[in-house]
Amino acid sequence: MGGLLWTGAFEAVAEIMHYPQRVETRDGGVHYAAPHQMREAASEFRAFLSRMGATSYHRIAKHATFADGDRTRIEGAHTTHILRGGNYAVEPFTSHLTLVLRDGVWLGAGLRSAISNHTCTILPPAHLAAQRQAQAGQSKEG
Repeated sequence: MGGLLWTGAFEAVAEIMHYPQRVETRDGGVHYAAPHQMREAASEFRAFLSRMGATSYHRIAKHATFADGDRTRIEGAHTTHILRGGNYAVEPFTSHLTLVLRDGVWLGAGLRSAISNHTCTILPPAHLAAQRQAQAGQSKEG
């Protein structure tokens, strides 16, 4: 996924995801129900990397285990390194992810990142604001 994101292949990023899924940072999360939402999120994250002057983006696996007896779900974690030249543009951070096997293809099915969205804009601010507004509306109805 990192290579696709880095090269701007946002359609391809959206195609290797399972829907619905939830992506979370330390200060909020967004529910993605369709590929067009993920395309937008990937595009905005890549724009963030460009604005900060990132010269490379690497995700290094820490661990992964099958989470079910059918071996169709993997839970794992990776450390993300965003570099600007030979220095960190953002301190490395850990994310936990879920992969699911669908029709012989492993798809991303959710991410929980340990970093704040204010430090590293993984989630588009508009998506995060809309999610918060929707949650506030649900709590008023309930």
